[in-house]
Amino acid sequence: MQVNILTLTTRQLIKIFVLSSIVFLLTQPITCFSVNQKVDIESVRDLTANYSTDSAIVYYVSLLESIDASEKHLQFDIYSDIASLYRLKADFPNALDYDLKALETAESIADNGLLGSANNSIGINYYRNDDFTNAEKYFERGLNFRLKTEDFGAIADSYYKLAMVYDDTGRSDKAKEYFQQAISYLGSEPDCVAEADVYNGLAALYYKLQMPDSTEYFALKAMDKYFDCGNLELVSFMYMNLASLVNMQNNHRQALEYLYAGLEIADSMGLLSQLRQGYRNLSETYAYMGDYQNAYINHLTYITYKDSIFNIEKAASFQELNILYETEKKEREIIEKQSEIDLKNIQISKSNQQRNLLIIIAILFVIAFIFGYYRFKEKKKYAKILDKKNAELESINAAKDKLFSIISHDLSSPISSYSRLTDAMLKAIDKLSAEQLKEYVSELNSSSVRLQSLLSNLLQWSVNQSGHFIPNPVKTDIIQLINKTVETIKIVADEKQIKLQISSENNIPNISIDEKMISTVFRNILSNAIKFSPENSTVEINISHKINSIQIIFDDTGPGIDENELSKLFKYGEDISKIGRQKEKKGTGLGLILAYEFVVRNGGQISARINKNGGLRIIIEFDKDTK
Repeated sequence: MQVNILTLTTRQLIKIFVLSSIVFLLTQPITCFSVNQKVDIESVRDLTANYSTDSAIVYYVSLLESIDASEKHLQFDIYSDIASLYRLKADFPNALDYDLKALETAESIADNGLLGSANNSIGINYYRNDDFTNAEKYFERGLNFRLKTEDFGAIADSYYKLAMVYDDTGRSDKAKEYFQQAISYLGSEPDCVAEADVYNGLAALYYKLQMPDSTEYFALKAMDKYFDCGNLELVSFMYMNLASLVNMQNNHRQALEYLYAGLEIADSMGLLSQLRQGYRNLSETYAYMGDYQNAYINHLTYITYKDSIFNIEKAASFQELNILYETEKKEREIIEKQSEIDLKNIQISKSNQQRNLLIIIAILFVIAFIFGYYRFKEKKKYAKILDKKNAELESINAAKDKLFSIISHDLSSPISSYSRLTDAMLKAIDKLSAEQLKEYVSELNSSSVRLQSLLSNLLQWSVNQSGHFIPNPVKTDIIQLINKTVETIKIVADEKQIKLQISSENNIPNISIDEKMISTVFRNILSNAIKFSPENSTVEINISHKINSIQIIFDDTGPGIDENELSKLFKYGEDISKIGRQKEKKGTGLGLILAYEFVVRNGGQISARINKNGGLRIIIEFDKDTK
């Protein structure tokens, strides 16, 4: 199955704006100010820093009821803080509601700085819901107001927000220009988090332009800044960005380390948006590594978080709040000018409003239909993928069940021999001659060797199936590795006076393989060859190099098998005891299955044929290193 390459966008960079020190202390008592007591917003923020998000919202709402209506600046700060808390919960409809109240308050006192902040916050809500048209509109309004002030940090922030919109809408040159503008204003008024955000935005921009060196440079600068700021939320996000970068460089093990580190922070702080993105990245990373079981599990977790954050009810509520604000604003303007316009103009205005409302309703209906259809198609596509994977898993499990049945049957033979022989020896130990005793011990030894080989293969196969046996390839002299393997098995060959003959071409290059895995492969193949070859025969091993590969061929002089049975040698669930021309010395074939899996996991290929002597030929090929 082909896996889509993870694509980062800078739209996620705006998703975290509340300090990471907010913790879950629901039992913390809430302190309220009296009506006559002067309220200091910084004291309020210090106090609520130890509250849970929900408790902090309750506190701010109660505070609104206790302050004087003339304290417009304080009202603005409270509305803005409540909106930020709702954004932290990914509750964008409520966040927009309070941002609109903050904008209304700023308009009533005509403060350019507050107007810039309010428009900027509204733009954030649209941006986080992928409505880039409205996000750009409000960000531009915010910049225009802020340019009338001397707040360089706020101006830099507006340039940065617009740069992200340009980046996400494919206007890379414009995005670079606005990022540079943001950096120039930050130089006048340094801000730890803001500077880190700009570096992160540049990293994401260069990532999409497929410039990994520049991406890594700015991502590391952003990571250093976030650590300096002590902002764990953004550190968590950077871990996920860096994971995507190293995935692009095929360093998937490093990507897993970054993702788990980022997810640990996100989970401890309840960051739903980052948990969603982290599990999506984790699923795709496992898919790159061929671990489809973990990929499937993490994809299900990603879907759970995705559905919990973005759903149709929230999107509909979001649009209703915006329409409500725009309608209320127009009604206020009509009331203010009511004395200056006649009845005819009022009727025309109302007629236009009705027409516009119908158009908006029609557009919303079309958008809702398209969105619903898209969600239906997506779920249907994923359902097909999951059905296919479930069918594959059922097939594999059925084959493994059959394999274990064969293994249990094969284990019973040497164990039964042990029981039978030891019982006979125990009953007749005083009557047995030295020759009979030697015969019994020889048979016991044969059973123990067979049992040991089977258990060893079974143990290695089970570890491999658990997913914890990961190849560790190193540059290896394949001839030297074969010689070492031959030395370990030579004593078995000598018992049958079988010669192990090695021949190779000159200048065989080293290849990258896991020595332990491939040594196990060679040992299993040679054990089979010795087992089925007659006494005083030869097992040949030939190493040669082709144009793009190294080939190792094992030839025995055994009885061989039929051509139509060759394909069964490396498959789960095939009863090897029922194939072949020799009726004795049959086994489960687990050694060949293990050899197949180890060769494939090292990027090689293995196959079987009948050689010119009627015996079995096993052929293994590994690609040459291209670096």
